[in-house]
Amino acid sequence: MLTDTKLKNLKGSKKLYKVTDRDGLYAAVSPKGTVTFRLDYRLNGRRETLTEVLSRALPRGRRGRRRVPRWRSTD
Repeated sequence: MLTDTKLKNLKGSKKLYKVTDRDGLYAAVSPKGTVTFRLDYRLNGRRETLTEVLSRALPRGRRGRRRVPRWRSTD
């Protein structure tokens, strides 16, 4: 299970590595230390992946409102 503490302690290494959560959700950590959340699922028998890149700090809008994350499909 991914927790806030585990995510904060993730560091980059020589290769991309995955830290799994459950139900197809995992965090991919790049060599630079960027954490990308990915969700694997099947649609019509084909494997699909949704991706969301989050910075360490929550993204804020101009008036301090939290922006809604947008998922991208990597076909």
